[in-house]
Formats: sequence, C-alpha cells, structure tokens
Amino acid sequence: MLVNTGFILRCFSLLVITSFLWLTRKKLNKNLIFLGLWLIFSLFGATLSERPYPHYLIQVIPAATLLFGFLFSKIKWVGKGLAIFLLLLCFVSYYYFNFWGYPTITYYQNFLDWTTGQKTNEEYLQYFNANLPRNHQIASFIIHHTSPEERVFIWGEDAPCLYALSRRLPPGKYTANYHIKDFNGYQETIEAIESAQPKYIVILDEKDEFPQLDLILTHHYHPFSTLDGATLFFRKTFEVIESNSINRVRRDII
Repeated sequence: MLVNTGFILRCFSLLVITSFLWLTRKKLNKNLIFLGLWLIFSLFGATLSERPYPHYLIQVIPAATLLFGFLFSKIKWVGKGLAIFLLLLCFVSYYYFNFWGYPTITYYQNFLDWTTGQKTNEEYLQYFNANLPRNHQIASFIIHHTSPEERVFIWGEDAPCLYALSRRLPPGKYTANYHIKDFNGYQETIEAIESAQPKYIVILDEKDEFPQLDLILTHHYHPFSTLDGATLFFRKTFEVIESNSINRVRRDII
C-alpha cells in the first residue's frame, strides 16, 4: 500500500501549529490566533490535492493579507514572529508545489482589443481557449433546441463549461469526463443517460474509449452535425433536424 508521506507531513504540521495556538491562546492576541488558524487550514485545503492550480490559493489570500497587516500593529514580537513564520510557510508551499500563474497584462490587452473593436468575439474567446468559440456555438444551439428542464450529455475533452454555457444539466452527477474516469463512474453514467434519455449528446474530440456510450449512440442516436472536432447526436425518437442547423445559430453567442 502506497503511503502519501507529504499528506501525512502536512497533517502533522497542521496538528502541531493548531496545538501551539491552543496552548498559547492566553498569551497571544485573539485576532492573531483566529487568523493563524484560518491561514493554516486554508493552506492545508489549497495543497490537499498537491495540484499547482493557482485558483486554489484564493482561499489563502484573505487570511494571509490580514496576517501581513499584523506585522505593522503593536502586538508583541512573539506574535509578529508567529505571523512571519506562517507567511513564510505560505511562500515555501507556493514554491514547493510549483504553483503556476495566469497572464495578467495580456489578459487586459485582450479585453481592450475587444472593446475597441480590434478583435472579433471569436478572436476574443480564442485567447482563453482555442475551442471556446466552438463551445459557445454548441451551447447556443442547445439553448435554442431544448427546454430548460431537458438534460444533455457531453463526453470528451475537459469542457464541463458547456453545461454552464447552455444552462442545462447533465443526466447524472458528473460534469467532467475525467471525473467519470477517476471515479469509475461509467456504469452510473450510462444508467443516468438511459433514465434521462437526453435529446442531444455532444461528443468532443475524445481519445478515451467509452464502449457503453458507443452502444447507446449506435442504437438510439443519430449524428447530424459536426463542428471543429465536435459531433452532435440527436435521439432517434425526435424529429430529424437539418445538419446545417447549427450553422444558423453561430451568431447567437452567449
């Protein structure tokens, strides 16, 4: 059995720091104790998966910012030392897990180019992801051809945003295909599809096999349109829609 020593070490550190704050609660500033607990627990949460996604650090920023302000207050030096130690712990964690960052200047430049007409909607969206214009087009099609209570299913790539863009729910509890893979939710997903019988299923450029889904598509769905690596299937019990209908709704960008 594999042992995650990093996780155990973080749990031990959390326990030691929490115990220290508890034992010294009568000697330290109560606000400092609160911020210290807030910071170490949020840092533990941010590093729990050991993935370097910068948005995980959002939960750390409020406590770290307020704790930094304590360095300029009139608290005792032992309190300032504790604040410095906890802040250094944040920096060490940041570099240890190699958190990466998002571009900033080009982000605002892209927005200015779009607002001043130097970029089209499609060019603006392509800055974030090359497939984002296509996803908006698919979502627009789904909105125009389904009712809000109807379910849709998307398989392939990492595009759970299609559910949000189309304002439609998946048939089951999974929104991302890697969740289905990681939690072995294939059979559960198939049962949810058979129960909900979604009117449309969208297959994106996906290399991983899903044999049960292939069987459902073969017997109950018909492909009617392709768009930049995405194939849209409609359930055979519904009226056939022209294959070029998705092209007519490209202008309906959400």
